[in-house]
Amino acid sequence: MFGCVVSDALRFTGRVLGELGRMAWSSVSAGTPGIPRSIDATNLAWIDEALSERFPGASVAAMEVLGGDSGTTERRRCRTCNLGTSRSSV
Repeated sequence: MFGCVVSDALRFTGRVLGELGRMAWSSVSAGTPGIPRSIDATNLAWIDEALSERFPGASVAAMEVLGGDSGTTERRRCRTCNLGTSRSSV
């Protein structure tokens, strides 16, 4: 009887962990709402909006991808040309 209870408990725990893993994967694969999943999905309007909270009135006139690398995440270095200022890179 004890073996059956342990077996049921392990099976239940495995199913719960499997469901939690599925839910976590769904969350990760869906991405964070409002954040582009790649540099190709990024546009000047999005950059303006992302900067506006910390730098009110900031406006980006152009963006150039300088390079980067991929691993577990995609990393890119970009140069932005801001209206009324010289260039900067992030």
